[in-house]
Amino acid sequence: MKKLLMLAAAALLALPVMVSAQQKKSSSADQAYIVQKDGKEVFAKEITVDGEGDYKFKSSDGTGGTVKHAKASYAWIPMPKEVEEADAKLASDPAAAVALYEAAAEQYKRLGWEAYCLARKAEAMKKSGKDPKEIIKFLVAFDRYDFVNPKDEVYVSQGRRILGQIYLENKMWKEALAYINRMTEVEDDNEACSAYILRGDILRADAETKTGNAKKEGLEKAVMAYFTAALLFDKTGDQPLALFRSWETMKMLNDARSEKFADMLKKKYPNNEYTKQLK
Repeated sequence: MKKLLMLAAAALLALPVMVSAQQKKSSSADQAYIVQKDGKEVFAKEITVDGEGDYKFKSSDGTGGTVKHAKASYAWIPMPKEVEEADAKLASDPAAAVALYEAAAEQYKRLGWEAYCLARKAEAMKKSGKDPKEIIKFLVAFDRYDFVNPKDEVYVSQGRRILGQIYLENKMWKEALAYINRMTEVEDDNEACSAYILRGDILRADAETKTGNAKKEGLEKAVMAYFTAALLFDKTGDQPLALFRSWETMKMLNDARSEKFADMLKKKYPNNEYTKQLK
């Protein structure tokens, strides 16, 4: 079983985990805004939070006003320079980036950048070689955080993927399997697709340790996992991989229907790296 899970680990470790950066430079479309609890939006050139927790805003025409904390749902401003500075440090000095993201998360928690900074902090912690137990504790708490802005969910999802990688890298097999099973049920299509592909990889690796009908049944189960990823999550970035795995595993079963998946891959993704691997 350990060998099986180590093979599956390679699949997850090959998946990208970089946290997607929001557009860094502001443009005319990147107006700051406040969303009120009644659904109304206030667009502004500048938004700050005062000592009482109320939002102060200034419009481009010089006018301004206040939105009381009790009436506001959430706010967002273009990427602050402190977050840009943390991003710039991530590759060259991740240990320094950890502190910068932590400070920026606190400073801009009411202005739309807390979730982004916390996800990037997790990435920086991993890059800087922090104790896995410390990162896991941080990410488990982050996963349970109740963010109000719908945009923040993508960063929570990225944190979950980092958590899954840490489980696998540290051979925490029980936790890794629980993570995989949970991720197949999430609402985020990209996460669910990746989890189904990984489930297929586990089933296929297990099948390859067997012979006869047991091997055949295991490969068929793997194909079903790949089918699910390829056909139900056709708008995700991992669909080419799911199609390729479907084709590859059906070829192992000597199933002529494998060519249908090869044709889908060629037609939809003619220049994809997985299309080039078809034989």
